[in-house]
Amino acid sequence: MYRKAFLHFSWLLASLLLVSVSGAQESIYSFPVGSLSTAGDSGFVELSKRYFAWHFSMSPVSATFNGVHEFDGQLDDVSPAAFQKKTEMLGRFLDELSGLDLSGLSTLHRYDCLILRDNIERRLFSLEELREWERSPLFYTQLAGGSIRSLLSRDFAPWDARLEDAISRLKEFPRLLEQARANLKSPARIDTETAIKQNAGCISLVTGDLKKAGQNAPGLRDSLESASRVAVEALESFGEYLEKELLERSTADYRLGKELYARKLSHVLHSEATPEELVSRARAEYEAVREEIVRISRELYVEFFGKEPAQEGLTDQQVARAVYSRIADVHCQPDELLDECRKCLAELESFIREKDIITLPEGEKLEMEWTPEFERGVAIAGLESPGPLDRGLPTFFYVAPVPEDWSNEQVESYLREYNDFLLRILCIHEGLPGHYVQGAYANRFPSLVRAVVGSGPFVEGWAMYSERVMLAAGYGDGDPRLKLSQLKFYLRAVINTIIDVGLHTGTMTEEEALDLMINGGFQEESEARGKIVRASLTSTQLVTYFVGLQGIVELERLYREKLGDRYTQKGFNDKLLSFGSPPLQYLKKMMLGEPVE
Repeated sequence: MYRKAFLHFSWLLASLLLVSVSGAQESIYSFPVGSLSTAGDSGFVELSKRYFAWHFSMSPVSATFNGVHEFDGQLDDVSPAAFQKKTEMLGRFLDELSGLDLSGLSTLHRYDCLILRDNIERRLFSLEELREWERSPLFYTQLAGGSIRSLLSRDFAPWDARLEDAISRLKEFPRLLEQARANLKSPARIDTETAIKQNAGCISLVTGDLKKAGQNAPGLRDSLESASRVAVEALESFGEYLEKELLERSTADYRLGKELYARKLSHVLHSEATPEELVSRARAEYEAVREEIVRISRELYVEFFGKEPAQEGLTDQQVARAVYSRIADVHCQPDELLDECRKCLAELESFIREKDIITLPEGEKLEMEWTPEFERGVAIAGLESPGPLDRGLPTFFYVAPVPEDWSNEQVESYLREYNDFLLRILCIHEGLPGHYVQGAYANRFPSLVRAVVGSGPFVEGWAMYSERVMLAAGYGDGDPRLKLSQLKFYLRAVINTIIDVGLHTGTMTEEEALDLMINGGFQEESEARGKIVRASLTSTQLVTYFVGLQGIVELERLYREKLGDRYTQKGFNDKLLSFGSPPLQYLKKMMLGEPVE
């Protein structure tokens, strides 16, 4: 899971905007934008920079995350008036973009114009129809936690400066959380339950990580302690509100419903494919992948158990389940997860260099840490690249620790799901050559638009595709246990599409989804139940893996046909990542040299 996390202007309005966000523009205006080849390029580049300058001034936490640090001491205004102003301004920017003549732009900026337009339309849809600030308290717990975590985890300025900004933000917590109370209506219960846990994580962040960081600036100790007390009191009060008031009225259905889900999906995928079409494709792939799993499992069964499955009268399902159970026996202990992943990454880097699979980024450091507590409860692992304007800072590979309140049975189920073989696939996906490599390439692309705006299907699709590339190159020496683990990981992505669509459109019950994951996908129960939570909280995100992979596989076929004998896997990989993180519909044209429509 990758986080990185978009009426024409009158001259007067444009001038006011330039003045009001001049601090942000110093960083944004220095960002490389590629060559300005046509008369129209300069106008578009200026427009895009004004847009992001405005966006970051209105979204200080997003600004910090992206490497714009002029607003590091501020917190987002989440009042209804602020959301209304955002909606109006987005509409104006969209009108201004629509008035541009695409034919007057060079190829690079023509694509950027389309990508920025799509992003603004998606943001308007989110503001006007999804309205997450009314639907989910997670909107606020993640904003609060992220506002402090982003100042601690990135070494972009001296500690004194970052902690002064943290103090300023801490003082804004009461205002932020008071606005949250006023905004929230009747969320889904799962949102509030998860927010309660994340809110406790925010308190731990302030009283733990931030307090420890304060040792780096002794002169700020008293100010930091005072501001921390203010923030913790606000968080504790908000936590009490979540538990005693909001949870009681958290009666909304987390399901988006067929119509809203379909509209959100079209924005996420940049595609006209309907949810029903995606499920049909996923169902067909489900059968094909399971057939391959059964074939390999029957061969391994003899090796593991010394008997032919037919001798024992086992079904295909029983054979595969028995083999996966034996594979799952090989796993680390809870406190070894992080070190095991670190060992995997070192092994992967060595293999990639030996086989010359892709040009690895140089100078970008990859660090592994436990997932921050305020972000736990959604996914086992995630990658967080530095902001596009924070050059040279590390990328974080987060792994969620085993929850301390779990029973022995839950812990064992979790560790068996993320056994030694599946962990290696996970490290390919999140790290090398998956999200980490793709994110490093994207941050180098000379386009502010593509540096800030990324396509989920492409990003997740590349990570899935990289798993296939590594095994095809011989990683794991052909070990069928690793191949079965990769197929299981892919089958999970296929099933994720089916359950995400099914749950949110009301065509599948949670019990049916669990059965499909556990019996159809050979998953452990703890993983399957966790996926129900994730699907509930992140509608349409789970679809991006399958759709993205299918798109890249098709693009590889077309590119191979075009190049013929000149095709190489490394050449394809390097070129695929060289365009930033654009939607697949645009990436296809970029790769094949087709004209921009």
